[in-house]
Amino acid sequence: MISSSELMTTILITIIAFTTAAVLFFFLQERRNRYYDEKESRALIEVLRADFERQMYTLTERLMSTEERWRDVNHLLVSSQSSQNIEERAGKKVYLSKFLKSAGITKDDLEIDKKLIFVLTPFNDRYRAVYDNIQKIGNQIGLKCLRGDEQYTQGDILRHVLKGIVKANIVVANIDGRNPNVLYELGLAHAMDKGIILLSQTVADLPVDIKANRIIVYEDPNDLEVKLKDELLKLLVSE
Repeated sequence: MISSSELMTTILITIIAFTTAAVLFFFLQERRNRYYDEKESRALIEVLRADFERQMYTLTERLMSTEERWRDVNHLLVSSQSSQNIEERAGKKVYLSKFLKSAGITKDDLEIDKKLIFVLTPFNDRYRAVYDNIQKIGNQIGLKCLRGDEQYTQGDILRHVLKGIVKANIVVANIDGRNPNVLYELGLAHAMDKGIILLSQTVADLPVDIKANRIIVYEDPNDLEVKLKDELLKLLVSE
């Protein structure tokens, strides 16, 4: 026969077990709800980000729809290219600064790859065709092209971008879209004294002085292929 004390103990254990199970069930339910809420929120944020990015690029294209607007928007970039001698800067080794060290760049990363063109471009599908064209042009003359997200696996993508800029013989930057990441990376490439070629879609008959500043202004993929290939071949001959 079960004593009253044993019965009370059994009841208490049962109550504790049911309470623990209920608390655990509630916790797991809340955790699952939070997971789905977070997943939903991330999906919504991604949709909003994509929509914002699309609007930003559309407005930028309108801003640069005439020569006057193009010059106004790009005057700093034009000025930065005006005194550049890309033949002298191509293949120039980078100094291992504290900034580069803090980003994980090592002495081994400083070796210039003579065949490497590092492309600064928005990671957006609307600019993928331009990048593919640049890559095709490079391949035709024995050069390889990379952009930051192609070697990115995990961790800080900036390290991979910096490593690409450091090792590159030439940096090609697609400035269409005025993408903040591209402009920041372009500033880093200038600070490293890299030889840089800028690319931009044509607006109404830009003057010769802009075209002479290592800014390739092109009308379509065929025009880009002719102009960029010519520029890259000049560099290969000069080395």
